[in-house]
Amino acid sequence: MMSNIMANRQKVLAYVALALGLAQIGIMLTAWLLTAAWPEDFTRSFLSAEGVRWFFGKFQTNLASPVLVWLLVCSIAWGAYRQSHIWEYDRREYRQRFAMGVTMFELTLAVLVMLALTMLPHAILLNVMGGLLPSSFSQSIIPYCAFSVTFACCSFALISGRVKGVEGVFRMLTSGIESAAPLFVIYVFATQLICSILYLV
Repeated sequence: MMSNIMANRQKVLAYVALALGLAQIGIMLTAWLLTAAWPEDFTRSFLSAEGVRWFFGKFQTNLASPVLVWLLVCSIAWGAYRQSHIWEYDRREYRQRFAMGVTMFELTLAVLVMLALTMLPHAILLNVMGGLLPSSFSQSIIPYCAFSVTFACCSFALISGRVKGVEGVFRMLTSGIESAAPLFVIYVFATQLICSILYLV
């Protein structure tokens, strides 16, 4: 059952990537035709010297967005959560009960630390106006939550005996990236397409 779901997911994502790639080619050809037909109104084309320089010169900048960081850290957190099997917690087992206690303490501590950094007077994660948006808080909340979940799930897995040693923890962290690998491909295609549209308009 799970293998069928994964196969269907891969198939859907493959066609999404294909559609995004074809859309990128379509945007480039459409911009070229519009520029050729109405050069006064449409001045930007990917086949011009300026367009080629933009496409190659800005490719890395376009991809280096906070969304890429969020995707990376959330995939690590997902792998830690999935491999820890924390949802199969059995309170009848002492090790799991103790592991869950440590996990809840860590998550509570993470929440308290973030509250202290944002809610106290002159909190250091607020912006210069004392607000949350935009601020260091808004820029860090997703990575902070992802790493808090990752650390808590790794602690649960180690204490409960679900994983053993550094290698086991490392496999937990990389498994999420492996399962999310297709999303990184989709991200590259989608981001470049969106940036190309913004370049034209």
